[in-house]
Amino acid sequence: MNRLNNFQQNRHNQSDDITRQARLSQIEKKIENTTQTTRRFRLIRMLIIPVIFSLALILLSLVGHDMFVKKEYYIFMEKVSQNITGYVKNNHQLPSQEIFLQFHIKARNLSLDKLHYDSSFILPESPPDTILAYTPTHDFWMISPGHVVLYMDGKLEWIKEEQLKTLLKKRDQFYNSAIIH
Repeated sequence: MNRLNNFQQNRHNQSDDITRQARLSQIEKKIENTTQTTRRFRLIRMLIIPVIFSLALILLSLVGHDMFVKKEYYIFMEKVSQNITGYVKNNHQLPSQEIFLQFHIKARNLSLDKLHYDSSFILPESPPDTILAYTPTHDFWMISPGHVVLYMDGKLEWIKEEQLKTLLKKRDQFYNSAIIH
């Protein structure tokens, strides 16, 4: 009987050992899976965060460049406005195309010959919102394309192509109706 009890006890101990080993093996697998998952997340963070940061820097530099060029267009048109105003003050008329092209205005991205200016469509009785000059279209990376427009009253504004076409059509209609009457 004693032997039977010893045998049963040994067998019970062996089954306990097997269960413990199975549990330990499951725990080790969980720890290993957790470690692998942690390593994967670290690797993903190490790869993705720099890529996202780099893309954000590229995006910011493109927006910054576009804003710089747009500001440069405004500054150029302010100088054009000052030159036209000075000319009108001295001569009591708008400069012709030839005189306009002789103004000395320096800019990196623009020149007077690229600017759209035609005083022949402007009459003394033209309304203040009549377009006097405008920049060519510039294709930006992040900002919608448009033009800096100089109005008769000296106001500068950034407008889109469709709006420019509408205002030029309005200017031409005013000119044509004034000439006919």
